[in-house]
Amino acid sequence: MSSFLFDASVIAHGLTGQALARTGVYRYANSLLRAMAMECSWSSDQSLITLLPQVDRQQRLAFKSELESWPVRLPQILGGAVLPFRASSWLQRLLGGRVASGLERRIQMATLQYRLKELLRIAPIDPVYFTPYDLAPRLPPSPCLRRVICIHDLIPVLFPEHCQSSSREFFSRLQLQLPGVDGIICVSNSTRDDLLRWLPQLDCKPIAVIPHAVDDCFSHGYCSQDLSLLADFGLGDKQYILSVGTLEPRKNLGTLLTAYAKLTGRLGEAVPRLVLCGPAGWGGLALQDQIRSLQLEGKVLLTGFVANEVLAALYRCAVCFVFPSLYEGFGLPVLEAISSGTPVLSSNHPAMAEVLGEAALTFNPLDADQLSVQLERIIQDQELQQHLRLLGLDRAQQFSWESSARQTIAFARSLRR
Repeated sequence: MSSFLFDASVIAHGLTGQALARTGVYRYANSLLRAMAMECSWSSDQSLITLLPQVDRQQRLAFKSELESWPVRLPQILGGAVLPFRASSWLQRLLGGRVASGLERRIQMATLQYRLKELLRIAPIDPVYFTPYDLAPRLPPSPCLRRVICIHDLIPVLFPEHCQSSSREFFSRLQLQLPGVDGIICVSNSTRDDLLRWLPQLDCKPIAVIPHAVDDCFSHGYCSQDLSLLADFGLGDKQYILSVGTLEPRKNLGTLLTAYAKLTGRLGEAVPRLVLCGPAGWGGLALQDQIRSLQLEGKVLLTGFVANEVLAALYRCAVCFVFPSLYEGFGLPVLEAISSGTPVLSSNHPAMAEVLGEAALTFNPLDADQLSVQLERIIQDQELQQHLRLLGLDRAQQFSWESSARQTIAFARSLRR
Protein backbone atom coordinates (compact mmCIF):
# COMPACT_ATOMS: atom_id res chain seq x y z
CA MET A 1 0.00 0.00 0.00
CA SER A 2 1.23 3.52 -0.83
CA SER A 3 0.66 6.60 1.28
CA PHE A 4 0.76 10.09 -0.27
CA LEU A 5 1.49 13.18 1.79
CA PHE A 6 0.21 16.10 -0.29
CA ASP A 7 1.58 19.45 0.89
CA ALA A 8 -1.43 21.77 0.56
CA SER A 9 0.22 24.85 2.10
CA VAL A 10 0.02 26.82 -1.16
CA ILE A 11 -3.76 26.25 -1.26
CA ALA A 12 -4.26 27.49 2.31
CA HIS A 13 -2.06 30.53 1.61
CA GLY A 14 -4.03 31.36 -1.53
CA LEU A 15 -7.39 31.21 0.22
CA THR A 16 -6.41 33.93 2.70
CA GLY A 17 -3.93 35.92 0.61
CA GLN A 18 -4.27 38.54 -2.06
CA ALA A 19 -5.81 37.75 -5.44
CA LEU A 20 -2.32 37.25 -6.88
CA ALA A 21 -1.95 34.20 -4.61
CA ARG A 22 -4.95 32.48 -6.27
CA THR A 23 -3.52 32.21 -9.77
CA GLY A 24 -1.29 29.58 -11.45
CA VAL A 25 0.24 27.33 -8.79
CA TYR A 26 -2.71 27.69 -6.40
CA ARG A 27 -5.15 26.61 -9.09
CA TYR A 28 -2.92 23.70 -10.09
CA ALA A 29 -2.60 22.47 -6.50
CA ASN A 30 -6.29 22.88 -5.73
CA SER A 31 -7.45 20.97 -8.81
CA LEU A 32 -4.80 18.25 -8.57
CA LEU A 33 -5.54 17.57 -4.89
CA ARG A 34 -9.23 17.15 -5.67
CA ALA A 35 -8.47 14.74 -8.51
CA MET A 36 -5.96 12.75 -6.43
CA ALA A 37 -8.46 12.53 -3.58
CA MET A 38 -11.00 11.09 -5.99
CA GLU A 39 -8.50 8.58 -7.39
CA CYS A 40 -7.43 7.44 -3.92
CA SER A 41 -11.04 7.13 -2.74
CA TRP A 42 -11.58 4.45 -5.36
CA SER A 43 -8.45 2.48 -4.48
CA SER A 44 -7.77 0.15 -1.58
CA ASP A 45 -3.98 0.17 -2.03
CA GLN A 46 -3.26 3.89 -1.76
CA SER A 47 -4.12 6.53 0.82
CA LEU A 48 -3.96 10.33 0.70
CA ILE A 49 -2.94 12.49 3.65
CA THR A 50 -3.16 16.26 3.29
CA LEU A 51 -0.21 17.98 4.91
CA LEU A 52 -0.33 21.58 6.19
CA PRO A 53 3.20 22.24 7.44
CA GLN A 54 3.36 26.01 6.94
CA VAL A 55 -0.04 27.50 7.75
CA ASP A 56 -1.48 29.60 10.55
CA ARG A 57 -4.88 29.36 12.27
CA GLN A 58 -6.71 31.54 9.75
CA GLN A 59 -5.28 29.63 6.79
CA ARG A 60 -6.19 26.27 8.30
CA LEU A 61 -9.78 27.37 8.92
CA ALA A 62 -10.04 28.72 5.36
CA PHE A 63 -8.72 25.43 3.98
CA LYS A 64 -11.24 23.36 5.94
CA SER A 65 -14.03 25.70 4.82
CA GLU A 66 -12.93 25.25 1.18
CA LEU A 67 -13.17 21.46 1.57
CA GLU A 68 -16.87 21.69 2.43
CA SER A 69 -17.64 22.51 -1.22
CA TRP A 70 -15.61 19.59 -2.61
CA PRO A 71 -17.36 16.52 -4.03
CA VAL A 72 -14.91 14.21 -2.24
CA ARG A 73 -13.80 14.09 1.39
CA LEU A 74 -10.15 14.24 2.41
CA PRO A 75 -9.78 11.41 4.93
CA GLN A 76 -6.90 12.90 6.93
CA ILE A 77 -5.41 16.38 7.36
CA LEU A 78 -2.12 16.60 9.22
CA GLY A 79 -0.63 19.78 10.64
CA GLY A 80 1.20 21.07 13.65
CA ALA A 81 -0.51 22.22 16.84
CA VAL A 82 -2.05 25.68 16.63
CA LEU A 83 -2.51 27.46 19.96
CA PRO A 84 -6.08 28.35 20.98
CA PHE A 85 -7.00 31.94 20.23
CA ARG A 86 -6.91 33.04 23.88
CA ALA A 87 -3.49 31.48 24.45
CA SER A 88 -2.16 33.09 21.28
CA SER A 89 -3.51 36.50 22.30
CA TRP A 90 -1.96 36.14 25.76
CA LEU A 91 1.42 35.34 24.23
CA GLN A 92 1.14 38.33 21.91
CA ARG A 93 0.55 40.65 24.87
CA LEU A 94 3.29 39.05 26.99
CA LEU A 95 6.08 38.72 24.42
CA GLY A 96 5.11 41.08 21.61
CA GLY A 97 3.88 40.17 18.15
CA ARG A 98 7.15 39.20 16.47
CA VAL A 99 8.52 37.01 19.27
CA ALA A 100 5.15 35.37 19.94
CA SER A 101 4.63 34.56 16.25
CA GLY A 102 8.07 32.99 16.05
CA LEU A 103 7.37 30.88 19.12
CA GLU A 104 4.03 29.72 17.72
CA ARG A 105 5.72 28.67 14.45
CA ARG A 106 8.29 26.65 16.41
CA ILE A 107 5.57 24.93 18.42
CA GLN A 108 3.68 24.17 15.22
CA MET A 109 6.71 22.74 13.45
CA ALA A 110 7.86 20.69 16.47
CA THR A 111 4.44 19.07 16.91
CA LEU A 112 4.15 18.45 13.18
CA GLN A 113 7.53 16.75 13.15
CA TYR A 114 6.47 14.51 16.03
CA ARG A 115 3.22 13.57 14.29
CA LEU A 116 5.06 12.89 11.04
CA LYS A 117 7.60 10.67 12.78
CA GLU A 118 4.78 8.66 14.32
CA LEU A 119 3.05 8.43 10.95
CA LEU A 120 6.21 7.26 9.20
CA ARG A 121 6.87 4.73 11.94
CA ILE A 122 3.52 3.01 11.43
CA ALA A 123 2.93 3.96 7.79
CA PRO A 124 2.37 1.38 5.08
CA ILE A 125 5.19 0.84 2.65
CA ASP A 126 6.29 3.53 0.20
CA PRO A 127 5.26 6.84 1.83
CA VAL A 128 5.64 9.77 -0.61
CA TYR A 129 5.83 13.46 0.22
CA PHE A 130 4.56 15.51 -2.74
CA THR A 131 4.72 19.28 -2.95
CA PRO A 132 3.17 21.27 -5.80
CA TYR A 133 5.47 24.19 -5.09
CA ASP A 134 7.76 24.59 -2.07
CA LEU A 135 9.57 21.89 -0.09
CA ALA A 136 8.50 21.92 3.55
CA PRO A 137 11.37 22.81 5.92
CA ARG A 138 12.78 20.24 8.32
CA LEU A 139 10.85 17.16 7.29
CA PRO A 140 11.85 14.35 9.65
CA PRO A 141 14.52 12.07 8.16
CA SER A 142 13.27 8.69 7.06
CA PRO A 143 14.95 6.07 4.89
CA CYS A 144 11.62 5.16 3.27
CA LEU A 145 10.16 8.65 2.67
CA ARG A 146 10.46 9.79 -0.94
CA ARG A 147 10.22 13.45 -1.86
CA VAL A 148 8.63 14.64 -5.12
CA ILE A 149 8.34 18.25 -6.22
CA CYS A 150 6.59 19.92 -9.15
CA ILE A 151 8.47 22.58 -11.12
CA HIS A 152 6.15 24.94 -12.99
CA ASP A 153 8.60 27.31 -14.66
CA LEU A 154 12.08 28.83 -14.43
CA ILE A 155 11.04 32.47 -14.72
CA PRO A 156 13.26 33.88 -11.92
CA VAL A 157 16.25 32.08 -13.44
CA LEU A 158 15.65 33.02 -17.07
CA PHE A 159 14.09 36.46 -16.57
CA PRO A 160 15.33 37.78 -13.21
CA GLU A 161 14.67 41.33 -14.37
CA HIS A 162 10.96 40.48 -14.58
CA CYS A 163 10.75 39.11 -11.03
CA GLN A 164 10.72 40.44 -7.51
CA SER A 165 13.58 39.65 -5.15
CA SER A 166 11.45 37.14 -3.18
CA SER A 167 11.04 34.98 -6.29
CA ARG A 168 14.77 35.05 -7.01
CA GLU A 169 15.53 34.10 -3.39
CA PHE A 170 13.06 31.21 -3.60
CA PHE A 171 14.92 29.74 -6.58
CA SER A 172 18.25 30.19 -4.80
CA ARG A 173 16.89 27.94 -2.04
CA LEU A 174 15.43 25.55 -4.57
CA GLN A 175 18.82 25.20 -6.25
CA LEU A 176 20.18 23.77 -2.99
CA GLN A 177 17.13 21.58 -2.29
CA LEU A 178 16.56 19.90 -5.65
CA PRO A 179 19.59 17.55 -5.52
CA GLY A 180 18.00 15.98 -2.42
CA VAL A 181 14.62 15.11 -3.92
CA ASP A 182 13.78 11.66 -5.28
CA GLY A 183 11.69 12.71 -8.24
CA ILE A 184 10.70 15.84 -10.16
CA ILE A 185 7.52 16.59 -12.08
CA CYS A 186 7.64 19.27 -14.79
CA VAL A 187 4.47 20.64 -16.34
CA SER A 188 5.87 20.68 -19.89
CA ASN A 189 8.82 19.44 -21.91
CA SER A 190 9.84 23.07 -22.25
CA THR A 191 10.09 23.46 -18.47
CA ARG A 192 12.03 20.20 -18.17
CA ASP A 193 14.52 21.37 -20.78
CA ASP A 194 14.92 24.73 -19.02
CA LEU A 195 15.46 22.95 -15.69
CA LEU A 196 18.20 20.72 -17.07
CA ARG A 197 19.95 23.64 -18.73
CA TRP A 198 19.95 25.40 -15.37
CA LEU A 199 20.96 22.35 -13.28
CA PRO A 200 22.36 19.69 -15.64
CA GLN A 201 23.31 17.48 -12.68
CA LEU A 202 19.60 16.70 -12.25
CA ASP A 203 19.68 14.68 -15.46
CA CYS A 204 20.27 11.57 -13.34
CA LYS A 205 17.02 12.17 -11.41
CA PRO A 206 13.68 10.65 -12.45
CA ILE A 207 11.78 13.47 -14.16
CA ALA A 208 8.21 13.14 -15.41
CA VAL A 209 6.37 15.58 -17.66
CA ILE A 210 2.74 15.81 -16.49
CA PRO A 211 0.63 18.67 -17.86
CA HIS A 212 -1.93 20.90 -16.23
CA ALA A 213 -5.62 20.62 -17.06
CA VAL A 214 -8.64 22.88 -16.59
CA ASP A 215 -11.62 22.86 -14.26
CA ASP A 216 -15.02 21.75 -15.54
CA CYS A 217 -16.38 25.31 -15.55
CA PHE A 218 -14.21 26.09 -18.59
CA SER A 219 -16.49 24.53 -21.19
CA HIS A 220 -17.88 25.72 -24.51
CA GLY A 221 -21.53 25.32 -23.54
CA TYR A 222 -23.14 28.67 -22.73
CA CYS A 223 -24.47 29.12 -19.19
CA SER A 224 -27.65 31.04 -18.44
CA GLN A 225 -25.82 33.64 -16.34
CA ASP A 226 -23.05 34.41 -18.88
CA LEU A 227 -24.63 37.53 -20.34
CA SER A 228 -25.59 38.94 -16.94
CA LEU A 229 -22.01 38.45 -15.74
CA LEU A 230 -20.73 40.28 -18.84
CA ALA A 231 -23.22 43.08 -18.30
CA ASP A 232 -21.54 43.87 -14.98
CA PHE A 233 -18.53 44.99 -17.05
CA GLY A 234 -20.55 46.69 -19.76
CA LEU A 235 -19.74 43.90 -22.24
CA GLY A 236 -21.83 41.92 -24.70
CA ASP A 237 -21.43 38.60 -26.48
CA LYS A 238 -18.64 38.61 -29.10
CA GLN A 239 -17.94 42.31 -28.54
CA TYR A 240 -14.40 42.11 -27.15
CA ILE A 241 -10.93 40.58 -27.45
CA LEU A 242 -9.78 38.88 -24.26
CA SER A 243 -6.35 38.43 -22.65
CA VAL A 244 -5.87 36.77 -19.25
CA GLY A 245 -2.90 36.90 -16.90
CA THR A 246 -1.26 38.80 -14.08
CA LEU A 247 -0.51 42.38 -15.09
CA GLU A 248 3.28 42.22 -15.05
CA PRO A 249 6.10 42.78 -17.57
CA ARG A 250 6.62 39.10 -18.44
CA LYS A 251 3.10 38.89 -19.80
CA ASN A 252 4.19 41.34 -22.52
CA LEU A 253 0.93 43.29 -22.44
CA GLY A 254 2.77 46.41 -23.60
CA THR A 255 3.33 44.78 -26.99
CA LEU A 256 -0.34 43.79 -27.11
CA LEU A 257 -1.40 47.38 -26.39
CA THR A 258 0.90 48.68 -29.13
CA ALA A 259 -0.48 46.14 -31.62
CA TYR A 260 -4.03 46.95 -30.58
CA ALA A 261 -3.42 50.70 -31.05
CA LYS A 262 -2.09 50.02 -34.57
CA LEU A 263 -5.20 47.98 -35.31
CA THR A 264 -7.59 50.68 -34.09
CA GLY A 265 -5.63 53.18 -36.19
CA ARG A 266 -6.43 51.10 -39.29
CA LEU A 267 -9.98 49.95 -38.54
CA GLY A 268 -11.29 52.52 -36.07
CA GLU A 269 -14.53 51.67 -34.26
CA ALA A 270 -14.79 48.32 -36.07
CA VAL A 271 -12.23 46.92 -33.60
CA PRO A 272 -13.79 45.22 -30.54
CA ARG A 273 -12.78 46.39 -27.08
CA LEU A 274 -9.73 44.82 -25.45
CA VAL A 275 -10.32 43.20 -22.05
CA LEU A 276 -7.31 42.50 -19.83
CA CYS A 277 -8.35 40.14 -17.05
CA GLY A 278 -6.08 39.39 -14.11
CA PRO A 279 -4.76 40.70 -10.80
CA ALA A 280 -2.33 43.59 -10.71
CA GLY A 281 1.28 42.49 -10.40
CA TRP A 282 4.33 44.65 -10.13
CA GLY A 283 4.64 47.01 -13.09
CA GLY A 284 0.88 47.42 -13.48
CA LEU A 285 1.03 51.22 -13.21
CA ALA A 286 3.26 51.41 -16.30
CA LEU A 287 0.54 49.58 -18.21
CA GLN A 288 -2.04 52.17 -17.28
CA ASP A 289 0.35 54.93 -18.34
CA GLN A 290 0.73 53.23 -21.73
CA ILE A 291 -3.05 52.99 -22.16
CA ARG A 292 -3.27 56.74 -21.64
CA SER A 293 -0.33 57.55 -23.91
CA LEU A 294 -1.82 55.44 -26.73
CA GLN A 295 -5.19 57.15 -26.18
CA LEU A 296 -6.93 53.84 -25.58
CA GLU A 297 -9.06 54.94 -22.61
CA GLY A 298 -12.55 53.56 -23.14
CA LYS A 299 -11.24 50.89 -25.53
CA VAL A 300 -9.27 48.86 -22.94
CA LEU A 301 -10.97 47.38 -19.87
CA LEU A 302 -9.01 46.14 -16.83
CA THR A 303 -11.24 43.76 -14.86
CA GLY A 304 -8.81 42.85 -12.07
CA PHE A 305 -9.04 39.39 -10.50
CA VAL A 306 -12.34 37.59 -11.12
CA ALA A 307 -13.88 34.37 -9.85
CA ASN A 308 -13.77 31.25 -12.03
CA GLU A 309 -17.42 31.48 -13.12
CA VAL A 310 -16.87 35.04 -14.34
CA LEU A 311 -13.61 34.10 -16.05
CA ALA A 312 -15.32 31.18 -17.80
CA ALA A 313 -18.04 33.51 -19.10
CA LEU A 314 -15.42 35.98 -20.36
CA TYR A 315 -13.68 33.19 -22.28
CA ARG A 316 -16.86 31.81 -23.84
CA CYS A 317 -18.17 35.14 -25.07
CA ALA A 318 -14.94 36.64 -26.46
CA VAL A 319 -14.37 37.12 -30.18
CA CYS A 320 -10.92 35.65 -29.63
CA PHE A 321 -8.30 35.16 -26.94
CA VAL A 322 -4.81 36.63 -27.32
CA PHE A 323 -1.81 35.57 -25.21
CA PRO A 324 1.39 37.57 -25.87
CA SER A 325 3.47 36.19 -22.97
CA LEU A 326 7.26 36.15 -23.36
CA TYR A 327 7.63 32.99 -21.28
CA GLU A 328 5.42 30.37 -19.64
CA GLY A 329 6.12 27.08 -17.99
CA PHE A 330 2.85 25.72 -19.34
CA GLY A 331 0.38 28.43 -20.36
CA LEU A 332 -2.82 27.52 -18.53
CA PRO A 333 -4.89 30.41 -19.98
CA VAL A 334 -4.53 29.12 -23.55
CA LEU A 335 -5.83 25.71 -22.43
CA GLU A 336 -8.74 27.37 -20.64
CA ALA A 337 -9.49 29.34 -23.80
CA ILE A 338 -9.56 26.39 -26.21
CA SER A 339 -11.59 24.38 -23.67
CA SER A 340 -14.12 27.22 -23.74
CA GLY A 341 -14.40 27.11 -27.53
CA THR A 342 -12.59 30.43 -27.99
CA PRO A 343 -10.29 31.02 -31.02
CA VAL A 344 -6.73 31.60 -29.79
CA LEU A 345 -3.90 33.84 -30.95
CA SER A 346 -0.77 32.99 -28.98
CA SER A 347 2.90 33.84 -28.83
CA ASN A 348 5.06 31.12 -30.33
CA HIS A 349 6.85 30.14 -27.11
CA PRO A 350 7.57 26.36 -26.98
CA ALA A 351 5.40 25.71 -23.90
CA MET A 352 2.32 27.18 -25.57
CA ALA A 353 3.09 25.24 -28.74
CA GLU A 354 3.04 22.03 -26.65
CA VAL A 355 -0.40 22.85 -25.33
CA LEU A 356 -1.96 24.18 -28.53
CA GLY A 357 -0.46 22.05 -31.26
CA GLU A 358 -2.00 23.32 -34.51
CA ALA A 359 -5.09 24.72 -32.79
CA ALA A 360 -4.11 28.42 -32.77
CA LEU A 361 -2.64 31.28 -34.76
CA THR A 362 0.79 32.25 -33.47
CA PHE A 363 3.09 35.27 -33.60
CA ASN A 364 6.50 36.48 -32.50
CA PRO A 365 5.83 38.12 -29.11
CA LEU A 366 8.45 40.79 -29.82
CA ASP A 367 6.80 41.88 -33.08
CA ALA A 368 3.86 44.23 -32.50
CA ASP A 369 3.28 44.62 -36.25
CA GLN A 370 2.90 40.88 -36.74
CA LEU A 371 0.55 40.65 -33.77
CA SER A 372 -1.54 43.51 -35.14
CA VAL A 373 -1.88 41.80 -38.53
CA GLN A 374 -2.85 38.48 -36.93
CA LEU A 375 -5.40 40.21 -34.71
CA GLU A 376 -6.99 41.84 -37.74
CA ARG A 377 -7.09 38.52 -39.53
CA ILE A 378 -8.79 36.65 -36.69
CA ILE A 379 -11.44 39.27 -35.82
CA GLN A 380 -12.50 39.73 -39.45
CA ASP A 381 -12.62 36.10 -40.60
CA GLN A 382 -15.52 34.17 -39.07
CA GLU A 383 -14.65 31.00 -40.97
CA LEU A 384 -11.16 31.12 -39.42
CA GLN A 385 -12.71 31.64 -36.01
CA GLN A 386 -14.89 28.56 -36.42
CA HIS A 387 -11.97 26.50 -37.73
CA LEU A 388 -9.80 27.42 -34.74
CA ARG A 389 -12.71 26.83 -32.37
CA LEU A 390 -13.16 23.24 -33.57
CA LEU A 391 -9.43 22.51 -33.58
CA GLY A 392 -9.14 23.90 -30.05
CA LEU A 393 -12.02 21.88 -28.64
CA ASP A 394 -10.54 18.71 -30.10
CA ARG A 395 -7.10 19.53 -28.69
CA ALA A 396 -8.52 20.28 -25.23
CA GLN A 397 -9.80 16.70 -24.96
CA GLN A 398 -6.22 15.54 -24.45
CA PHE A 399 -5.99 17.19 -21.01
CA SER A 400 -7.82 16.27 -17.80
CA TRP A 401 -7.13 16.48 -14.07
CA GLU A 402 -8.05 12.81 -13.74
CA SER A 403 -5.24 11.90 -16.14
CA SER A 404 -2.78 14.25 -14.42
CA ALA A 405 -3.67 12.76 -11.01
CA ARG A 406 -3.19 9.19 -12.25
CA GLN A 407 0.16 10.07 -13.80
CA THR A 408 1.31 11.82 -10.63
CA ILE A 409 0.38 8.83 -8.47
CA ALA A 410 1.99 6.37 -10.91
CA PHE A 411 5.21 8.41 -11.04
CA ALA A 412 5.42 8.61 -7.25
CA ARG A 413 4.86 4.86 -6.90
CA SER A 414 7.58 4.15 -9.45
CA LEU A 415 10.20 5.69 -7.15
CA ARG A 416 10.54 2.67 -4.91
CA ARG A 417 13.73 2.46 -2.97
